[in-house]
Amino acid sequence: MSPCLLNNCTLTNNQATSGGGVCFGVLSACTLAGNSASSFGGGALASSLNNCLLTGNSASAGGGANAGTLNNCTLVSNTASAYGADSLPT
Repeated sequence: MSPCLLNNCTLTNNQATSGGGVCFGVLSACTLAGNSASSFGGGALASSLNNCLLTGNSASAGGGANAGTLNNCTLVSNTASAYGADSLPT
């Protein structure tokens, strides 16, 4: 399975069990806002994000991002009910 590649995009108000905004993706200069996951990675799960904004995402763990790589990203007001509000490392 190849990762999806997204550039200069906005992903808002999406829902999933894991990876509410994106799962296994490579994103550059994107905004992930208001996405949610009932489990892991409200904004992003197992993804590589470069110069992205993650804001207002939520999940049980890793509200902004979980198990991925964040390069020069900004994380603002993400929430998690268990742990890792903004991000949760691998």
